[in-house]
Amino acid sequence: MNLLTGEIANNIQRTIINPTIKKDYGDAIHQINLIQRELYTNIPENLRISYGRVYTVKVLAEYLFQNLVEQDAPVLDIATNIYEKSLEGLTKGVALGILSFYGLGNYEPVIPFFESAAAADNWDVRELAQMFFRKLIKKYPGEAK
Repeated sequence: MNLLTGEIANNIQRTIINPTIKKDYGDAIHQINLIQRELYTNIPENLRISYGRVYTVKVLAEYLFQNLVEQDAPVLDIATNIYEKSLEGLTKGVALGILSFYGLGNYEPVIPFFESAAAADNWDVRELAQMFFRKLIKKYPGEAK
């Protein structure tokens, strides 16, 4: 199931990727929320129980990571700023997703964000952190002990 339409992909580039590359995080963070909701709307009604908000966060995080890498953007810097400046749990979750993909190549700088997320008051942040952190544990089982 492909939730990303051409229009949404263009909006992501224009309203999230371009501003974050220019270190303009405020509007980009707001747009992450809006795009995540659009992705959720694209899930067929009968599949929303199986594919919900968590799935849309994963899809958006992976898409952002891939496109930031393709554009040779400072992925770690962008993801950490999104995480630190976000107030919403799902937006922090998108940042954690980007950090998890980054962490597959270099896990050490992302660990503090997962530690912070694991202790967060927000249930969404904790839930999304464990989902993305499992990916790192799978790749680095010895280091995760």
